[in-house]
Amino acid sequence: MYAALLNLRNTPRDGMPSPAQRLLSRRTRSLIPMVPSQLTPRVETDVQTALFTLRQKGKISHDKSARRLSPLEPGQTVRMETTRGFDRLATVSGKALQPNSYVVQSHGKTYVRNRRHLLRVTESYCPPTTMSAPMVPPEPQDKPCAALPPNTSTNGDDMSPQQSTDSSRQEDPAPLVITRSGRESKPNSTFKDFVTY
Repeated sequence: MYAALLNLRNTPRDGMPSPAQRLLSRRTRSLIPMVPSQLTPRVETDVQTALFTLRQKGKISHDKSARRLSPLEPGQTVRMETTRGFDRLATVSGKALQPNSYVVQSHGKTYVRNRRHLLRVTESYCPPTTMSAPMVPPEPQDKPCAALPPNTSTNGDDMSPQQSTDSSRQEDPAPLVITRSGRESKPNSTFKDFVTY
């Protein structure tokens, strides 16, 4: 592996000297035979100019198919890209120090995002100020009892204990629970025969 790395650092690329020549001003000796004159030290000049020219060529080819995105204004509502897409609303606070970047605030946190990760939307975004308490449903008002159908049996002893426990179980419905998101939570019907706390 070290021999492969040595040969890689001795290989010139893109019309420029090899990495070893740029760093050490000479080639390093490797297993590949070479004449002694190639091992003499020599300072390589114009390396920065060659690197700048190479990067400018890449920029020109990239800009052929690229387009400039419209700038964003402070206070504007945007959608910020996450791993699940543009699913988080945010407000633009201003420009960042990095090029094409903006400072945005979402859910009380501050982020720095590139312009291509921000999507301009027409939605209105109101950041939450404080955590609201979970919604509690109002107490149900006592309703008048409905008229009971006449019982054909005059003797109350005819009802079995099993029937009486079933009727008492039906009279006490499970308490209604409202989650923080406002959804009504219903108990699982699988555990209706069990006592839950």
